[in-house]
Amino acid sequence: MFIFYSMSNLANVFFIVVFGFSAVTLIFYKGQATVTYLLPDPTVNFLFLLFFAMAFAFKLVQILAMIFIQSSMDIFLVDWERPRVNDSDGKVSIWRTYFIANEWNEIQTCRKLSVPLQLFLVVLFLEVIGFKSLALENSNTAVNTVVTSSSDLYIPPYNSILRFAIASLVYLGIAIVQILYNIAIHERFIHDKIREFVDLCSVSNVSVFILAQQHYGYYIHGRSVHGKSDTDMMEMNDMLQREEENLTSSRGLEPSTDNQTYEIAIPLRFRSQFDKIYQPLELMRNQPAARGGNTPGESKTSENARAYTTMRNFLTAFLDHSLKDLDYTIKDKMFLENLMDTEFREPIDLSYFYNDPGNSFANVLFYGNEFAILIFEVLLFTLIDYTQQNYVLAAVITYICGQVLVFLREHLGRQNLATKTLVDKRFLV
Repeated sequence: MFIFYSMSNLANVFFIVVFGFSAVTLIFYKGQATVTYLLPDPTVNFLFLLFFAMAFAFKLVQILAMIFIQSSMDIFLVDWERPRVNDSDGKVSIWRTYFIANEWNEIQTCRKLSVPLQLFLVVLFLEVIGFKSLALENSNTAVNTVVTSSSDLYIPPYNSILRFAIASLVYLGIAIVQILYNIAIHERFIHDKIREFVDLCSVSNVSVFILAQQHYGYYIHGRSVHGKSDTDMMEMNDMLQREEENLTSSRGLEPSTDNQTYEIAIPLRFRSQFDKIYQPLELMRNQPAARGGNTPGESKTSENARAYTTMRNFLTAFLDHSLKDLDYTIKDKMFLENLMDTEFREPIDLSYFYNDPGNSFANVLFYGNEFAILIFEVLLFTLIDYTQQNYVLAAVITYICGQVLVFLREHLGRQNLATKTLVDKRFLV
């Protein structure tokens, strides 16, 4: 993890260096009335390319490591539904859990901007409107849509550093506009996938328990204020109507609070108990490979069902403060903790649940890593153009690489979701 965060920060530093240098070069070179500022010499160009390549390499490692970490985290869906009194079997429908698992599977790769629209607008501004003409080795600041090539007209060549600068500025500018629109308008008035997922958890009476690291994670409290959600349409509408009219208790984990999302820090004792429940399943997965045989499907299914029931009972008891040696307390983060994005309290005996109205659980999704993915796309787009001097080709390759990363995240995330939630992969569509 130390190497991962180090390379992530170094990639950002190198990008700031090359972006800042190229932007300053563009401004001073194009803004001069008389020639006083020359373009960088070959030595500086080599250093620029070196920092550029290191930024891309480190950012690529960061993105791949992020996908691996997100696709190997622990996640469990806690079903709060209880059997009906008149149900002799004492069973509860699993379909609500499958529903939440599918919704989580869908939002794993959602983002704050549209990549096809982003690349279309970038090519539109650079090629059609003609912003790429600002990368010519002259002091002309006019934006030309067509560059003629008559025999009596000298056309200066494009400069790679200036092309990097103008492409980065256009790419980042369009991305910032998209993100601001998404946050200020789209998510507020049209469609907010993250907030709607939290709402769906409450309607479905299912909570989401996530351990992104060994002793740190997130909790989405989805326990229904009505005590049940496995009902017919009329009763469900009545329950939602009562909630709209404030005739029910609050949705929060604490009484009289509406906060449903938390950052959590757990002690070693909790982690050991959590891992112990999964241990028989891990042994079962490794056993066939060791013996060269196949585990019977019936045995695997029954073991999954037992582990699911055990984990659900363990987590519901923990969240209800019913475990004597494992308890938690709910706190607000201090100002410095919020500022530094850390926790000062060590979870030795107690687990800590920190109120998180900002839905930080999105950090285990593409949505919460928009900045890292955006910088990677900028570096990839400009790297292709640096070598080929073709913005259209750069856009096509950037889109293809982006789709490969999405496919990788969806495939690995789907496998991990089925493994950790004990939901059959066939129900994840």
